[in-house]
Amino acid sequence: MKKGLLLLLGFMGIIAIALLPAAISAVASNGTAKSHSVHIFHSRGHARPNVSRAASSASNLTYHTGPVMAGTTNVYAIFWEPTGNVSTNYNNLIKRYFGDVGSSPLYKVNNQYTQTGNAFPSNAVLAGSWVDTIAYPNSPLLDSNIQAEVTRAQKNNNGWTSGINNIFFVFTERNQDICIDNTQQCASNTFCAYHSFFGTNTIYATMPYAASFSCDPGSSPNKDDADQTINVTSHEQMEAATDPLLNGWYYTINNQNYEIGDLCAWTFGPGNLQGADVLWNKDPYIVQQEWSNAISGCNLTTNNATRYYQIVNRNSGLVMDVSGGGTNAGAQVIQWTNHSGLNQQWSLVPDGANYQIVNRNSHLVLDVSGGGTNAGANVIQWTNHNGLNQQWSLVPDGDFFQIKNRNSGLVMDVFGGGTTQGVNVIQWTNHNGLNQQWSLVPTSS
Repeated sequence: MKKGLLLLLGFMGIIAIALLPAAISAVASNGTAKSHSVHIFHSRGHARPNVSRAASSASNLTYHTGPVMAGTTNVYAIFWEPTGNVSTNYNNLIKRYFGDVGSSPLYKVNNQYTQTGNAFPSNAVLAGSWVDTIAYPNSPLLDSNIQAEVTRAQKNNNGWTSGINNIFFVFTERNQDICIDNTQQCASNTFCAYHSFFGTNTIYATMPYAASFSCDPGSSPNKDDADQTINVTSHEQMEAATDPLLNGWYYTINNQNYEIGDLCAWTFGPGNLQGADVLWNKDPYIVQQEWSNAISGCNLTTNNATRYYQIVNRNSGLVMDVSGGGTNAGAQVIQWTNHSGLNQQWSLVPDGANYQIVNRNSHLVLDVSGGGTNAGANVIQWTNHNGLNQQWSLVPDGDFFQIKNRNSGLVMDVFGGGTTQGVNVIQWTNHNGLNQQWSLVPTSS
């Protein structure tokens, strides 16, 4: 009786853990408990932790005594593609990313996350790749199948061994669902990817075909489905580097563990005309920001200097400007000939999935006057009160952006489509006019 009761209590405990959104205990396909949990990256539009709220209240990641992937990490890419149903450049772009990321400013954010003895993740290299065309054993795939595929790859590739500095990424093909065994938590309804380990230190990441699920970063600088998967891959790689055995660096709030990527999920840097927010070795990518304890915020680099932009209207070629160089709350925002003045320079400060747009001269933020939701309301600068009318999203529009107000849902517009200096910037209903399209041009200082 005691043995049966213990088994029943153990099974109920597994169900309770499976309901936790950020670290879900997986159960093998035969129903027996595994010894390790998985850490999932929640997809957009599905139930997930309130990451924005967690990030705003986070005091910083803390260390929980476990190892990091110190020094150089060896990445092994497994492309499990029975029918080859992937986009044209899918595999090559993912491999290119792995070749670029290790020396990138983004990966250097990991340098601050040390293990006992002060060693830290300093680099990552693509140590090998393999295309496996064996049929999927079932659909959806289960976590136990992913682990078996890692083991199969190790047996079929000389030198592919487990270790704290080795990680195996398993990429599957288009529309292939993956579920965490018996938990009903799947790519189709919950996550974009997850990372974990099995045995002592076989570290792996499960990478569904991101474009088949709710995992779109909002732009595609390489015009290929790989762009969506690369963003998700970046999230998993940075988390695995700093928390490979799920006992390294994370922040806990409301019994949920947030790793370096979770606190900045779906938060990107300003994009260029290709839609890329980073350029590594002249290769464009769209990748999310990562949490930096050094600044207690999200960043794409260890360079914490503020980056400024001129915001240029496509129709007129003039730049966004605060009238008269005013530093007072309420000053009108206009378009004007570029003279490189500080009142024509703006920084973009992430605010959840949106940005506050801050003037360099006045340090005030772009605001819709009076919080108006009507077409025609003026865009002004105002003291930051974190209102929804002070939050903006960058919506790709070809090679340009529309700048959309969170409160009204209207877009930034040059009044009447004017092309002369001094015309007011307003909000207006989206009609996709050239006067509603803007480019962000980095300043030289």
